[in-house]
Amino acid sequence: DFSRRHLFFNSTNIKMQAWLVVACAAVLAALASAQKPGRFLSLPNPQKCANRPKEFFYRGHHYFFSGHVPALANRKVDWLDGRNICREYCMDLVSMETQEENNLIFKLIQQNDVPYIWTSGRLCDFKGCENRKDLEPKNILGWFWSANR
Repeated sequence: DFSRRHLFFNSTNIKMQAWLVVACAAVLAALASAQKPGRFLSLPNPQKCANRPKEFFYRGHHYFFSGHVPALANRKVDWLDGRNICREYCMDLVSMETQEENNLIFKLIQQNDVPYIWTSGRLCDFKGCENRKDLEPKNILGWFWSANR
C-alpha cells in the first residue's frame, strides 16, 4: 500500500510539474505578444555614410552639428533618436575627452545658441568640468545633459 501511494505521489508530482510548465509557457506567450516592440539602435545607412556631412575635422575625427543640416535643424529628439541619427551617418554622439575638445564643442554651442545637446554619455571628468554649471548634474551613472539656458 505504501508503494502505491508513493507511485501515485510521484505521478501527481509529475503531472503538477507538467501543468506548471504549460501554464508558465502560456503566460509568457501572452506577455510577449502583448508587449510593444522595443526601440533599437539604427544600423549604418551606406548612402548616408558615403555622403555624411563633414563640417570640421579635429584630431582624426570628422564632426558635424545637426543644426547646420536643414533636414535636422529644428528636430527635437531624445537620446536614442539622436544617437540613431548619428549612427545612420556612420558617426556617433560627441564624446568630449579633452579640455581642448570640450572648449571646441562649447564654442560651437555658444556661437549657434544651442538650447540643448545630447552627448555620448561619457562622464566629464577632466580638468575644466568642475565649475561648469551647464554640465550639471555631471555625475548621474556616468551620464550628463548639457544646456546653456
